[in-house]
Amino acid sequence: MQLRLASQRLPFQHRMVVMRDVPEPGFRYFGWASIDDKMAAANEPELGVKPKWMDELDGLVLHVHPQRIALRLGDAEAVVFVPERADTAFRRFMGRE
Repeated sequence: MQLRLASQRLPFQHRMVVMRDVPEPGFRYFGWASIDDKMAAANEPELGVKPKWMDELDGLVLHVHPQRIALRLGDAEAVVFVPERADTAFRRFMGRE
């Protein structure tokens, strides 16, 4: 089975508890709102289109991946930077490079 949609359910056979009693977990994503915004920013920087923080980002729909992912646990937040090489591979996969 391949992952084709962000909302798709995968048939996991074994349950694994990673953490218990996590206070208010949440994710935020920093990146482009769409591949078109990203391309417009690269081709026409005078437009001022910039990446932004979002509460949701579906890369399968938007054809982009986040540049950063923030994980919030209660009052603490950690930010992970996503390597740019993944973006290059994704553009190649989408036939945009």
